[in-house]
Amino acid sequence: MNWVKATICLFHLKTGLENFVKNGICEVHEQILSKIAKDIGLPNNSKPHCDQCTTNNVTPCFSRHKICRYDQLGNCKYHDPARPETSKRNCPNNICHRIAPELKRLHSSRAPHYMSTDATKWCAQPLELAKCFLVTEGYKTVDSIDDIDCAGLLTIIESCKHFEQKVDDIFVFQKVCMFVLRNFIHLMFKIAY
Repeated sequence: MNWVKATICLFHLKTGLENFVKNGICEVHEQILSKIAKDIGLPNNSKPHCDQCTTNNVTPCFSRHKICRYDQLGNCKYHDPARPETSKRNCPNNICHRIAPELKRLHSSRAPHYMSTDATKWCAQPLELAKCFLVTEGYKTVDSIDDIDCAGLLTIIESCKHFEQKVDDIFVFQKVCMFVLRNFIHLMFKIAY
């Protein structure tokens, strides 16, 4: 009977977090695009748009999160200069290569995770920016915030500095979230064995 209660609790926690995360990520998306529009001199209320850049094109070359794979000569295979779709370059519309530093600035550890995101959708879909705050790779095919599990939603809140403004005491929030997840996992193992 405890596993039923735990599942209901987790369902309600996820339901409560979905709109909070969705609204917060939409605000982040709007702020980033507005800043870029201002920086590149677009008229007021104009939204920057690009769908030509792949994630490989606009993400920095580094191995902190094992995006980049190097051959024996030290050449990055992720940013292969021989292939235009994977080589590192600036956005032809002067937009996408400006988003990656904004994501880095907003990430609590200054190291966004790019494995699940699709940069061709950064200007159109706030969800693709949210995926940069997720630490695991299993979210590439997710099409909606509603499809992200509770742990993923909590990770977005914890990793994105924007949510620090929304939560009065982020440290207490983190402790409560970890407590809920730890106890849920403990309860599930206890029931299973």
